[in-house]
Amino acid sequence: MIITVALICLASFIIFGSFKTQNEIQVIDILGEGMACILVLLWIYLILKSRPRGYVTRYFYCGLVCVFLALWMDVLDEFISIPDSLIWDDLLESFTTPIGFIVLTTAMINWHKEQLVLSKKLQTKEHVFRDHRLFDAITPLADAQYFKQQLQYEISQRNNSEKNIHLMMINLKNLTLINRQFGFESGNQVLSMIAQTISMNIRPCDLVCRLAGDKFILMLLDLTEIQVEIMASELQKCIQSQIFYSSDNFRKFKIDCSYSISQVHQENPAVEIQKLYKKIKNQQHRKLNNVMVSV
Repeated sequence: MIITVALICLASFIIFGSFKTQNEIQVIDILGEGMACILVLLWIYLILKSRPRGYVTRYFYCGLVCVFLALWMDVLDEFISIPDSLIWDDLLESFTTPIGFIVLTTAMINWHKEQLVLSKKLQTKEHVFRDHRLFDAITPLADAQYFKQQLQYEISQRNNSEKNIHLMMINLKNLTLINRQFGFESGNQVLSMIAQTISMNIRPCDLVCRLAGDKFILMLLDLTEIQVEIMASELQKCIQSQIFYSSDNFRKFKIDCSYSISQVHQENPAVEIQKLYKKIKNQQHRKLNNVMVSV
């Protein structure tokens, strides 16, 4: 559509106008308006590439096309002169810009509503702020660096209140064995499904992140030790009750997990996370890890 519009404008200018002489051409204006056109084309590409189809995407696209059309005619004006008796080019330039911005504003309003809905769904995965660079590639969760930032923020907030902060680490047993027996695709499926299970079974004010290859870490706010233990036990049951199927030969298997809990007392997030690591390692020394597999 946008290429067609650009070609129609170009053809109209060539048919009804005349090319300017070299002395009449303003190089600075061409560079500025040309760069603006290229940037709007880039915006259109990014919108279409990153967003699914829908009315919000259509609003963005149509609004940007109108803005591009106005800028494109400004560029053509620098090369081709339209007679004063013809006013269609001035009308197009005058109307396409405000129409484009009105449509873009409509898109932004609906995008804002869309973001509010998505933010609610991502609340247990993002907590206070969003940074896509810190999100894990396999699971829809943030990584350890993001968790440390969030924990540091909650610790600083706790200094001004009586807020309790508990951490929970969930360790998937023998994920390496699952990768070896059923393939990495099946292992990634396990990680993704368990990430979603944990997210759906915690409160909106809590946070879950992927800490390492086979570990997840949660930050739980304003709970007692007993409440945290109950939540941990229920999450463990949810994970252990799930059934997975291998990608290649459709073999059915389940996975076991363990957990450790601690209350935050230090100011350093790394120290608090290290405490959970030590607890998990102690459990591994006491108990033999196993993966429950059934064919």
